Amino acid sequence: MDKRGTRRLAGVSGILFVVLTYTSVILGDTPILGGLGEPPPGVGGEEWVAYFTISHTALLVKSYLWGLAFCCFLVFVGDLCGAVWGAGAARGAGVGRLWWRSNGDRFAAGIFGGVLGGGA
Repeated sequence: MDKRGTRRLAGVSGILFVVLTYTSVILGDTPILGGLGEPPPGVGGEEWVAYFTISHTALLVKSYLWGLAFCCFLVFVGDLCGAVWGAGAARGAGVGRLWWRSNGDRFAAGIFGGVLGGGA
């Protein structure tokens, strides 16, 4: 695929990310697929069990759409990084590239540590 086709694919992936994310949020919390709204925080366990039992299909569709949206996001960000870093390589190392080289490992460790480790 040529550069123009790759950029077009990245643009379409970015738009699909937004549309799929919005759709997953709307479908999960509305009765369109037979789902219920999320119970308030102070309710008992019976209401949560009823929520997950009744909203099972809606939550499954929401999860699949969100997973597909995340894949589109990865395509978009991958091409965006390639375009930014490619432009920096043509002019020499830019500020963003120097920042990433010096702080990128700490940045990634913070992101993955927060996601996998569960906190600060």
